[in-house]
Amino acid sequence: MCRNVLVAAVVLMVVGAGVAAVGYAQWVNALEPVDPISDNTVLVQVEPGSSTADIAAMLEEENLIRSGWAFVLLARVQQRDGQARAGWYELHPAMTPEDILDKLIRGEAATMQFTIPEGLTVQQVVDRMVAQDMGEEDAFWAAVHDEEVIDLIAQWLPEEYAPEEACPEYELPSSVLEGYLYPDTYTVDYGLSEAEMVQMVLNRFLQHWDEERAERAEEMDLSPHEVVTLASIVEREARVDDERPKIASVFLNRLEREMLLGACSTVLYVQGRFSGPVLDEDTEIDSPYNTYRAADLPPGPIASPGQSSIDAVLNPDSTDYLYFVSRGDGTHAFARTYDEHLQNVAEYGE
Repeated sequence: MCRNVLVAAVVLMVVGAGVAAVGYAQWVNALEPVDPISDNTVLVQVEPGSSTADIAAMLEEENLIRSGWAFVLLARVQQRDGQARAGWYELHPAMTPEDILDKLIRGEAATMQFTIPEGLTVQQVVDRMVAQDMGEEDAFWAAVHDEEVIDLIAQWLPEEYAPEEACPEYELPSSVLEGYLYPDTYTVDYGLSEAEMVQMVLNRFLQHWDEERAERAEEMDLSPHEVVTLASIVEREARVDDERPKIASVFLNRLEREMLLGACSTVLYVQGRFSGPVLDEDTEIDSPYNTYRAADLPPGPIASPGQSSIDAVLNPDSTDYLYFVSRGDGTHAFARTYDEHLQNVAEYGE
């Protein structure tokens, strides 16, 4: 509001109320910042249903305004009483009450940002979210097991799908959401609940599974769940982006020939590990996720694949490769026959 108009309106109000001129002077002084040079940020919450008086009392208690009554009067004079939006806000003592009121009415809520990298398990995602101060561990685990949250992708999941039963002796904490917590960077309003954040992450996944990808999966005779499952293995095996379509082709070729996938990453998943060597005895673990013993794809994903791994499965390179081995520098040597593979193993020491 223009200063002259504001002053005129206040003068009329003060005169009409029979208030002494000193009252107006105090009010004008109360509209100054608490500390014009402060750079201290204060995080405050406007509760749903809060009145302007409630908000003013909270702001005064947080030392963000000089006077609660002056803030209420400002809102009434500007005819913006009751228009503040609920939410969390970052404010500071250098702001004028009018600046604060503007921000609350515009709903410029404080935001938080978190990142989910590619290739993480549900366990790792929860650990990362807690480490980033995004919420409480128990609440996140409750969210990834919540039926309403799971319903977002329930139509994708096989009946009686229970990844936490992959290998009971290891007592792996998991969820049917394994593989579906979409890797990306998210900006959310401060105060969002753990369940709301998990829902947002799942919805981001669904947004990226567009009609073109769905049609491509159908052409390949793969369900969306199978695509995500294979993509999760590609994600954990690949280190170089341009090798993902080639690695996907190896696994698809093996599936077509009814060969075991033999992916070390699935053994690590069964053991609750994310790295390290896979020994011969490890490959003997009795689990549907151990692709050295179990035929076909595992029951579900072993991690959250990024979009590049999903697209690699849907658009693999055209090869007749059946084997690959790490060169130790992030790249792989590929082979068409077992003899060629043994030569590569001998050369690169795996």
